[in-house]
Amino acid sequence: MKRAGFEADRFAILLKDLVSGETHEVAPDWDRSALSLRWSADGRVLYTMADDVGQRRLFAVEVGTGRVLPLTNLGTVRGFDAGRNGLVYALDNLGMPRTCSGSIFIRVR
Repeated sequence: MKRAGFEADRFAILLKDLVSGETHEVAPDWDRSALSLRWSADGRVLYTMADDVGQRRLFAVEVGTGRVLPLTNLGTVRGFDAGRNGLVYALDNLGMPRTCSGSIFIRVR
């Protein structure tokens, strides 16, 4: 948060150059709070969950451009991890058949 204790603020994604000590915000125009972060295997993308219009979605944030891409639509992502070949995530969705709710999905690049 830019101002401590200001609950209307959001959690930004900040990267720090360990050589120069400079810090910059990735995707400063994105109006969501990143919850947990995972790097892609090539280091060009950060994956994160964020609350979005009543859903908890999974997003890909391109580090070089700040472009944010939603990876899921309806439902609540309960957790995720990134690996060499893509992502794995758990998703709850009231619109899914009862046998599918809480399912694990794999998204391969």
